[in-house]
Amino acid sequence: MDYDAPLAAFQALVLEANQYLNLTAITDPQDFAVKHIADSLSLLPHLPPPCESRTLRLLDLGTGAGFPGVPIKIARPDIQLTLLDSTRKKLTFLETALAKLHIEAHFIHARAEELPRLQKIDPYDIITARAVAPLKKLITYALPLLAPSGTFLAMKSREVAQEITEAQPALKKHGGKVAEIIPVVLTPELTHTVVKIKR
Repeated sequence: MDYDAPLAAFQALVLEANQYLNLTAITDPQDFAVKHIADSLSLLPHLPPPCESRTLRLLDLGTGAGFPGVPIKIARPDIQLTLLDSTRKKLTFLETALAKLHIEAHFIHARAEELPRLQKIDPYDIITARAVAPLKKLITYALPLLAPSGTFLAMKSREVAQEITEAQPALKKHGGKVAEIIPVVLTPELTHTVVKIKR
């Protein structure tokens, strides 16, 4: 599938809205394409393959301006996307932008830690989070919402060893394990790590 055009359209909508909303500090189109779009798409190789028997459900915790959730949905339209954020104006922007692009998604206005108390949650197959909180907190937010054998992808900086060590009690409590620590190289100067956690 060629998804360059919808990705470019989404980028244009974010940058246009950023003139009056605080969506991103990255305003140069080329930087945006690398640091938001390519960064989000770096998760694609680590997602489960399409499932013929049912729709895979993805929750993007603290989605902000829609990253990494929206680019993933554009590249993988088979996935049912839910975007969660605590800032109403960001979700309002995303609802409008995705409607313009004819992209279906669900929206939840809440803090991640509030979600289990707000509603009965069907478990998610995939949960993503980028620049939201320390790993030990992310685990307490994400793993209770993750389906058995589900995948949690936490996008972190290059140096994650200390965070992983500090997260061990939370992993044990919620029945998770670090399955893989994945280095991501966007440019020679721009690298980070994805921590892949399984239940």
